[in-house]
Order: sequence, then structure tokens, then C-alpha cells
Amino acid sequence: SKLSNYVEYVYDNIEDTNNAISELFLNLGFKKYQKLTSVIDIVPDQDLLWNGLQSRARNMIRKSLKHNITVEQTKIDNMWLIKFYEMLTKTFNRQGINIPHSKEFYLTLEELFKKDKLFCLTAYCSSEIVGKAIFLKNEYQLIYFSGTSTSKGVKTASNSLLLWEAIKFASNNNIRVFDLGGIGMKSLDKFKKSFGGKNKE
Repeated sequence: SKLSNYVEYVYDNIEDTNNAISELFLNLGFKKYQKLTSVIDIVPDQDLLWNGLQSRARNMIRKSLKHNITVEQTKIDNMWLIKFYEMLTKTFNRQGINIPHSKEFYLTLEELFKKDKLFCLTAYCSSEIVGKAIFLKNEYQLIYFSGTSTSKGVKTASNSLLLWEAIKFASNNNIRVFDLGGIGMKSLDKFKKSFGGKNKE
């Protein structure tokens, strides 16, 4: 309960495999919790994806573009992850909550990137970094893992543009499922819902 020696497996609640998977983990001493996530069905037609966004999300993306925010796919390294963690710490401090993982945990993500299991984006205002986002990926699915913005990034809605660029990346690479990484935190649920996802157990 204190996240010490804690291992979590997350799997889709698919009827034909759910019982077998549950039985396997329960026999190993795991506990099972039902949770919700928000999932976007990705299609090649990006106009259709754009129209699937709520007006709130579209307006925030337009706001970001109006402030000349640009987003680039990033080849990450140790220093990028250290700066990500520093920015994330400030984000969580603003919200008055603790980061669920240590800096050492985030630094291990470089190994996933080397194995092409991670997709990362960086948002800029001129040359200043104002936002970053990390996504887990395979050939079928993109999962929003973690994102953060500076104060300027928040004011210019860089996090909305980061997510929209991730959606376009999925569309361009034939990835058909974009999992927004779970719901249940009020401060984030409204933001995630605006991107048109459907709740899935």
C-alpha cells in the first residue's frame, strides 16, 4: 500500500481471456481491481479525429498554435528524462500531490526508448521548452504515460497540442487504439474527456 516492492499488471477486460488471466494472477497472490480508462479509436482520417474532439479541446489546440507553440518528436536521453522529472515535480507541487514514481524509475525509461517501446514529444515556445509527454507504444496501441508543462506551457495550452500531435502520430502509423492512461483523477479527467475518448473497463 506504500508502493514498496509493488508490481502492477494492467490488461484489457476481454471476455475470452479475462477469467484465465485473473485466475493466474490471483493464484500468484495478486489482488484484482477494476478501473476505468478513456480510449480513443484511431482512424486514418484526421479530419474525422478532429471533429471527434470536444470544442474545448479544439479551442485549446487553436490557442496553443496561436501562441506559436511547436511540438517535435524527441529522441530522449538521460538528461531529457532528468529535466522531465524536474518539470513534473513542479507540476505536481502546483497541484499539491506527490509524484507516484521516483526519479530513478523515470531514468529507466531510456531502456524502453532504445527498444522502440516509447514515444516522446517536446513542446517549444520559440526555443524554450514548455511541455513534454511520454507515451508507451507498440504496433497496435499508444498509451499516454506521463506529461508535464511549465507555467508558460499551461498558459499556452501546450499539453493539448502535445496530445493532438500524439493522436496524429498514431493515425499516421496505423496505430488504432490510443489509451489516455486511466481516469479517476478529477484534475485530469475533464482534460482527457475533451479528446473524445470512450470509457473502458
